[in-house]
Amino acid sequence: MLLFVERFLLAILATVFVGLVVLNPLKFDWTQRITLGGCIVLGAYFVAHTALRMKETPKVEATEPSDVALRVRISALIAEAVKIQEQCQTVPNPYKTPWQAQPILAQAIFGWKSRVQEVLSMDLDPDSLQKWQGAILYTSPEDAKNPSIATYCTELGVKLETLREIAKKKAK
Repeated sequence: MLLFVERFLLAILATVFVGLVVLNPLKFDWTQRITLGGCIVLGAYFVAHTALRMKETPKVEATEPSDVALRVRISALIAEAVKIQEQCQTVPNPYKTPWQAQPILAQAIFGWKSRVQEVLSMDLDPDSLQKWQGAILYTSPEDAKNPSIATYCTELGVKLETLREIAKKKAK
């Protein structure tokens, strides 16, 4: 398209200018010739300026398939975490329930975190993985010895919010 504008359209406009304004086959008076010449020159300027802008405008890269696949995987992991959070809500008295009493739930959370870590390690942007690793839950030393299932579920919430922020950044 750009080659057509530069090589063909501008040449045609120059020919029309010379043919109508300079040679004057239609026997226009000076006012008509000057006005027509001005219109042709302004039209040629518009076309040339547009062609120049098309050259200078950076082309938007199409989203790479790997980036799309990464966003899809992150969305699936977010949906999985929401389901695990729903399971956390069903635990009676979670702050008094040790994680050993809910090993399936604790294992689901641990497995989810591992899968997220794996997916984010494939991302070309290192900030995503750093942000994920920086999202930690601070607990008291007593809780660290024998954490309740609530600690695991709360950590899931912190990690989920971080993953949502990462997904939002990827969507932009």
